[in-house]
Amino acid sequence: MISKNETSIEDINKIIEDASNSDLKNIIGLTYDPIVSSDVVRSTFSGLVDGLATMGINNKKIKLIIWFDNGWGYAARIVDTVKKLGQVL
Repeated sequence: MISKNETSIEDINKIIEDASNSDLKNIIGLTYDPIVSSDVVRSTFSGLVDGLATMGINNKKIKLIIWFDNGWGYAARIVDTVKKLGQVL
């Protein structure tokens, strides 16, 4: 990802943390724990950002490591969609 402005790692992680506590709550997450792929098995997040691995390159390029359990995350979004449809119908 390339930012238009110079951005720090702390700024990027703060943006992700804020989103995970508001608009994207239960959809994305942020962790500062050292994790491996087996730590996200059965995670309902569509993506869990590894805050320890966030990298800035030249203060404008950003590299994120995002862990996910494809099946569980996808199923969780389907459940969310069905619940929303149930509210509309």
